[in-house]
Amino acid sequence: MEVKSERTEYLFPKLIDEACKLKEKFGAGGRFLAGGTDLLLLLDQLNEKPKALIDINRIPELKTFTISDSLVTIGAAVTYNEILENNELCQQLPFLEKAIRSIGGVQVRNMATLVGNIANASPAGDSLPALYVLKAKVCTTDGTNQREIAIEDFILGVRKINLKPNELISHIKFKLPKPAFHGEFEKIGLRKAMAISLVSLALLISLDELKIDEIYIALGSVAPTVVNVGGLDAIIGKPLNQKTIAEIVAIAANNAKPIDDVRGSAEYRRMAITGMVKRSLNKFIDKN
Repeated sequence: MEVKSERTEYLFPKLIDEACKLKEKFGAGGRFLAGGTDLLLLLDQLNEKPKALIDINRIPELKTFTISDSLVTIGAAVTYNEILENNELCQQLPFLEKAIRSIGGVQVRNMATLVGNIANASPAGDSLPALYVLKAKVCTTDGTNQREIAIEDFILGVRKINLKPNELISHIKFKLPKPAFHGEFEKIGLRKAMAISLVSLALLISLDELKIDEIYIALGSVAPTVVNVGGLDAIIGKPLNQKTIAEIVAIAANNAKPIDDVRGSAEYRRMAITGMVKRSLNKFIDKN
């Protein structure tokens, strides 16, 4: 007996409204696709064959990438390499550039998108900690109504996002930090290149004569979602020295909820957090 497999439709909407209507039509059987580097792997892992792949690359608004009055806007179909080609962004946010360059190889970055990394909602997403400390907002639309959601409220868990069935992510936005801020990104994987993070860290700090004015830390791969380290208000105004660094390390370690998995133990991840936070903060002491 001949068994016929269902055919997946491959669709190319040219308008946001059209894309959202297609998603509403196919429901859970429809998947938005930009770069596809995460999505196609996920579909293979889940042994899932969608009814429709809705390719958003022909929608002009989703290819928008602007920096205006310190506000950065990055559309859903903007690739990593397109971001890396923007000298202004890379000069002002070298830690975000470093995070992006840690993702895959050139070929992957030429297809993969920053918004796709958000939509994938993996705690190991390398760009996510940087976006957390930048207080990025995720902007969604159903073609008529728009929502603006803080990234930590948009990513709800592993592969879980705050997106309605007929919505797509149109863009993300964040403000460039003031010149007094300095950032750092670190990642530990099982190999030197193109590795999934065991632990990742993004840090943004503002110093006034080596006293801490503001500080933000986000940790990846240590909980079901990226962890925005809380409790750092206690060290505002303190000098950045080894005693204060030890306090920050303790706060960061208490925020993390690492697990044992095939890539590393919870104990190893806690040790990694300690080393990464110390190393990152000592760089700012050395620079000053």
